[in-house]
Amino acid sequence: MDSYDSGIRVREVKLQNVQPPQQVQDAFDDVVRAREDKEKIINLADAYKEDVLPKARGYAAKVVQDAKAYEAKRIAESKGEADKFKAILEEYILQKETTESRLYLETIEKVLPKSKQIIIGDPGKIYIFNSDNVKQVIGTLED
Repeated sequence: MDSYDSGIRVREVKLQNVQPPQQVQDAFDDVVRAREDKEKIINLADAYKEDVLPKARGYAAKVVQDAKAYEAKRIAESKGEADKFKAILEEYILQKETTESRLYLETIEKVLPKSKQIIIGDPGKIYIFNSDNVKQVIGTLED
């Protein structure tokens, strides 16, 4: 009405009964149901997101924390092994033959406890003994 400069001013329009024509009623109902389905699916997706995201973030934080703990553990173990090696090296520099013999015997004591028989060869000598007596025989060999 304003575009015609009629001087009439519309304050309000009230529709009493809004129904699409019968020919398009089914299509109109389909559109309404599709919009409702869309909202329902969006709400379900949002609920799923609100459930899954915190769990995924928590799991990711746990994995990162576990990795950092494993890293710290491995670093500490590596430093310990390096310190042990340095101590053996210092001992080796001071007493080469004694350190070699001790390391050899310690290795045998660790590696062969499940063997039924152990053969150790020294220059000109061969020792054969049962693994149950390893500590006893090693003690004898050290003398």
